[in-house]
Amino acid sequence: MSSPTLFTTLSRQQVASGARTGASVLLSAVAGLAVATLVLAVIATRFLGFHVLTVTSGSMSPGLQRGDVIVSRPADITQVRTGDVVVFQAGRPAVDIVHRVAAITNIEIDTLHRSTGRTTVSHTRLLRTKGDANLLADQQTVDAQHLQGRVWFSAPGVGTVLANSHLQAALPLVALVSGLVWITYEFRARRRPRQARRAGTV
Repeated sequence: MSSPTLFTTLSRQQVASGARTGASVLLSAVAGLAVATLVLAVIATRFLGFHVLTVTSGSMSPGLQRGDVIVSRPADITQVRTGDVVVFQAGRPAVDIVHRVAAITNIEIDTLHRSTGRTTVSHTRLLRTKGDANLLADQQTVDAQHLQGRVWFSAPGVGTVLANSHLQAALPLVALVSGLVWITYEFRARRRPRQARRAGTV
């Protein structure tokens, strides 16, 4: 007949082992999800036209503050509406700016071709932008060529940790390092039970 003390000790050991196993599985799942998210972010920013930027001015406060990170997704200029927050390039050298669309101008130009006698119609859409905290709208309008996309979502304060880094350029390195750490963890986690079973059979 087994001792109650021994039975209690074994039960506690089994519970502790189960808790460690559950925590390990949960940690592995969370880490794997994070790595997968980083890989998707790299693909989206490298090949699908998404942008990751850190807000560096207060022109869009209080909605967007310095240090916030924004993610924009590509948008055709015909899809943009008044009130949308967009990312566009301006200046020389070109820099990315995040401002709200204050007005939209649609221009239609009829061109008569003398050689053929035919008329072609071209449409141009221009965006007048303005920072929420600015008194005046931006001097230059934004055309389709300089539009980068519409803001999809923002992460408050994240950019303050990475204030001097170019997030989009750093994403592949972050994804690579995170992937290697996760793979190493998984390899060691799966190796421990095998070593324990071998030790038990000796």
